[in-house]
Amino acid sequence: MKDIGGGLFHDHLTYRIFGNEEAATRLKLVLNANLPGTPDQSDAAFQLTALSLTEKALGLSEREQLEASWDTLSTAPLQFGDVIAALAHDAWGSELRGGYERRFELRHAAHVADGWETS
Repeated sequence: MKDIGGGLFHDHLTYRIFGNEEAATRLKLVLNANLPGTPDQSDAAFQLTALSLTEKALGLSEREQLEASWDTLSTAPLQFGDVIAALAHDAWGSELRGGYERRFELRHAAHVADGWETS
């Protein structure tokens, strides 16, 4: 987990990798933004991390495609062969005081969830 921003309530950026002893089949990156009034720094770190992880997992061409499609990714996931790249956003609490969560995911078609995995 990485803290982002200052003040009393930091935003948090985490990622998890799922798979088996032979291959990683799912990568999940989560931004928990506690202070929605100043999201620029956290959102920029989230996007940069998603792009970097995509490049490491799939390659430069896929990173460039993801970057070009970033603004529409939550409504139109990208397909890279057997891998789907998707983005989700969930607001919680009141608009004034609540925060939000953003999730980026790379999921291979061979991924099988286990009992320890959450969405």
